Amino acid sequence: MNPFLRRCILIVCVLLLVSDHALAETASKTVDVPFVVACPFATVADELSFDALRALWRKGLAETEEIAHLTLRPEAIALFSDAFGPPDPSAIFTAVDPVGKIRGGNRGCALIPAVELTPELKRIRVGASPAPWDAAYDPTADPLNRKAPTDGPFAEKSFDPLLVSRVLITGTTALTRNTSYAMAQHGAAWAGSAVKEIFESADIRHISNESSFWTKCPEPIRSRTMQFCTPYEDWRLFESLGVNLIELTGNHLRDYDWPPLLETFELFEREGAPYYGAGRTIEAAARPYTLRHNGNGFVFLGCNSAGPEHVFVTGTLPGVHRCDFDQLEADVRRYAEAGKIVIVTLQYGEAYSRKPGDYQKRDFNRISEAGATVVSGSQSHFAQSYGVASDRIVHYGLGNLFFDQMDTPIVGTRQELLDRHIFYDGRLLQTEIQTTMLTEFARPVPMTSAERSGLLSEILPLTECLESREEAR
Repeated sequence: MNPFLRRCILIVCVLLLVSDHALAETASKTVDVPFVVACPFATVADELSFDALRALWRKGLAETEEIAHLTLRPEAIALFSDAFGPPDPSAIFTAVDPVGKIRGGNRGCALIPAVELTPELKRIRVGASPAPWDAAYDPTADPLNRKAPTDGPFAEKSFDPLLVSRVLITGTTALTRNTSYAMAQHGAAWAGSAVKEIFESADIRHISNESSFWTKCPEPIRSRTMQFCTPYEDWRLFESLGVNLIELTGNHLRDYDWPPLLETFELFEREGAPYYGAGRTIEAAARPYTLRHNGNGFVFLGCNSAGPEHVFVTGTLPGVHRCDFDQLEADVRRYAEAGKIVIVTLQYGEAYSRKPGDYQKRDFNRISEAGATVVSGSQSHFAQSYGVASDRIVHYGLGNLFFDQMDTPIVGTRQELLDRHIFYDGRLLQTEIQTTMLTEFARPVPMTSAERSGLLSEILPLTECLESREEAR
């Protein structure tokens, strides 16, 4: 054979072998894609055992009525059939848009990549596996994590923990009266010891502090006084929880006039604890708190619309920022249009009702529609309901956190909600509802399963379905 021809044939063969190897290598490359069982936000159930999920998949047997059907994209069937077997057509359905099918009023839940979650959905825990955004998450131990081909339809659905920000928003804290008295007996850190894990599961840990710290605060005693102040040593509670954002919109912050509030500013500044919602001047009180975390840019705004009149900042005295809803709407719109995640916490008029009043609903939704991703009521001593859309959430009232209302003035003030908002790559992915019960006037503890189910069964059926801003256009 001609030597030149022989060399050409050899080169072609080598190129074919390299090409085949490259194709095989590409085909064998995969990426971890954590899937989740996602149900409507108002679902009371929190978890599903792995055996129950497999029974639903294989035999159509439902452990709970709320999770009796699953819808997933047709391309996802193969990813799960390898491990679960062929799906039962009476319980497992396919749709190009599984979330749209749920939104359309169809019963059941979806099986979707975690990155496709939205605030109107609730991730259902399967077995003991943490969520992909939790520090303890291990994809090799997650029964819903799938190895998806890099050239397949789920190649762009991997989950990057470096894009996650977890923001904990809490309700009324007033370290005074019986709460402060109990802390004096047991120690400040004792009050938060049972919820420490909840705080540590968040990157941004919010407290709505409604009583000013004061060096001249009378020694705490058991009382029902409505004149509040907090001893300096109670700061150690916030320190023990790693609180790193303090809202000051409460209506008791100037119960002893302005000197305690000034001392509060000085204490927080000395401790390096950011605060918003109040200030030494009108401009300072209106100033938002901004930060950037894992690529997510946040703006926190807070104000008080309930009074009393003497609590508000003036041209000469420090105080709380008074709500001007026209200005607040304009500010929210401006920050949202600049690509910021806007979180607004409002000190509104108190109501011992699960449902918001007409004015409360109007004002909260006005700010939400202007561009706030989260609008949260800090005023409520009684946990209230939610409104959700695919891009935002409104919570009308969280209830208390550290405050001594032990089922007074009505039964239910011991029941507390804490919202852990999960942000991913610039948007709200999930709102996880944490539930606690106040004990010993000062110490919230996680609810039992029965207590949690009872409270969520009251609140979640009241959830309002809001239009996304895109739909509203």
